Amino acid sequence: MRWGLFRDGEEPDRFVEAYLVPSWNEHLRQHGGRLTGADRAVEERARALADGPPQVSHLLSAR
Repeated sequence: MRWGLFRDGEEPDRFVEAYLVPSWNEHLRQHGGRLTGADRAVEERARALADGPPQVSHLLSAR
């Protein structure tokens, strides 16, 4: 539904990606092999640029 890329104001080399999906089930479906071969290649190239593995947090609506 929504996606954003943010730069940390205190650590300019740190980027935070945030996206909103309509439900937890949709999020789980994204982990179920929906990536194409081209998607995987782009993800691998992006991870190669990182200093380490991504830190993942799941934030849920308070409502």
